[in-house]
Amino acid sequence: GLRPFGFLDLTPAGFAVMGVMLARGVYTQKIFDIKPVALDVLFDGIPDVVLVLDANGTVVNANPAARVLLESTVIRQQLEGTVKLRDGAAGDAVPPEPSDAEVVTGGRTFLRSETELLSRGGSRLGTLIVLRDITERKRAAQKLQHSRDRYVSLVNNIPGATYQRALDAHRTMRYMSAGIEAITGYPRADFVDGAVRSYESVIHPEDG
Repeated sequence: GLRPFGFLDLTPAGFAVMGVMLARGVYTQKIFDIKPVALDVLFDGIPDVVLVLDANGTVVNANPAARVLLESTVIRQQLEGTVKLRDGAAGDAVPPEPSDAEVVTGGRTFLRSETELLSRGGSRLGTLIVLRDITERKRAAQKLQHSRDRYVSLVNNIPGATYQRALDAHRTMRYMSAGIEAITGYPRADFVDGAVRSYESVIHPEDG
């Protein structure tokens, strides 16, 4: 190696000094602290869209899912109109909007949640915004509602009345179609769970 002083090799001394500096960094400055690394891995690995905004509403950090979403100019413009901080002077604490607000953009539906980032003194530093893709869940709910609507329409148009009851001595009704009113003169709400009267009460003894 390089020996500026001839026979004197400074390499061991250099390693010793570097070791002392490294040890000081590990034990006092925590340069190898696992927490920042873990937080970075968590932030980058979250499948939801995560945006960190400063007090002026400027995006200062975004995870990979957010960066992919923001690559589209159209989607970015749509988000700028729906996902932003409320009006207020920078540094002022502003109450957050209600959670679970839906954002529709790029043909997808997201559930938005916002968390205000405050200093220890209570001043607003920025906002953490999380967008969770609930498109498939919304589609499934719409299909389920459509199926229910078709079922109710079919049942209500069947001549007479249809019902679903518990297997008990009182014939407790869990469901009753609207046709029961034309037969008995009582609305179906009267019979469900025996709210007003039991189904047994309108049956003639000889028909029981």
